[in-house]
Amino acid sequence: MRLNTLRDLLLIQLKDLYSSEGQILQALQHMAESAYSLDLRQALIAHIKRTEHQISRLEIIFEKMEMQHNGEWSEGMEGLIKECRIYIRAEGEPHIKDTALITAAQKVDNYEIICYSAALTYARELGFDDEAQLLEESLDEENTIHKDLINLAKGGFFSAQEQ
Repeated sequence: MRLNTLRDLLLIQLKDLYSSEGQILQALQHMAESAYSLDLRQALIAHIKRTEHQISRLEIIFEKMEMQHNGEWSEGMEGLIKECRIYIRAEGEPHIKDTALITAAQKVDNYEIICYSAALTYARELGFDDEAQLLEESLDEENTIHKDLINLAKGGFFSAQEQ
């Protein structure tokens, strides 16, 4: 890895995002299948669709910048996905398990929000305005997903677990 310029750092961040999005796509499917609540399942399926769009945007960015994206693996996302798998396989009360899945999804979203924010900042600083616009769309989606998950948790999971 070479970090001599802000463009180098942008490339690393974009590769991490691309890998992260690809890694989480499969995990989201498993999370949706294991969710007890229909609302949670639908929220995770919506997240899958947004993730597919985000991957497409990243591919456009790589093409516009004439950069390669293959062969990278996000170690940070791998750790978060391992945690998701623990909750997917867990036995126990369905509402508590769903609450754990929401927490795991929020952690994933926080990681992605940080990565998209950094990449957006670097792209703007380097004058990649079209690419920055695409990154901003994905960042906005991640923020919406995060808020939706918070609202879902507040909307019944916490109170259901006390009953």
